[in-house]
Amino acid sequence: MCNNTLSQQENSTSAIVQQVISPPKVKVTCNSRFDDCFQHDEIVITVTALSGTEPITECDMGNGDTLSRYFLLSSNVTYRYANNSFGKMIINVTIYNRVSSQTVTTNLEVKELREIKGLELNCPPVKLGDITNCLVTVLQGTGTA
Repeated sequence: MCNNTLSQQENSTSAIVQQVISPPKVKVTCNSRFDDCFQHDEIVITVTALSGTEPITECDMGNGDTLSRYFLLSSNVTYRYANNSFGKMIINVTIYNRVSSQTVTTNLEVKELREIKGLELNCPPVKLGDITNCLVTVLQGTGTA
């Protein structure tokens, strides 16, 4: 005697749908006490993408340093980078997932931080009331007067 029992099996497959990443908004700023960006100033990179699934950002600082992070689309990702070199920095910010990639390139001029040398102070003998105007001259150096 033979019993043949047919059983019905259900197979299910789940698919992960990836959405293409939109071009990101990239803002590069330099936290500096001066008007320009100098060595040892903190460089702040903020990346915002409006669409895409599971975005990962990668910042190539142009000097061999790379910063990378996964983030949610509902927020920005911010990198803080302590820079110690000077010259032209070409920063490539790439945001990617499994199906797309977008890159934004930003140039940043970082000036050399120099010690002050050759400080001269020249105050003419003529006074106007309580005010004396003096001329400050620096042969070399980074700073504010």
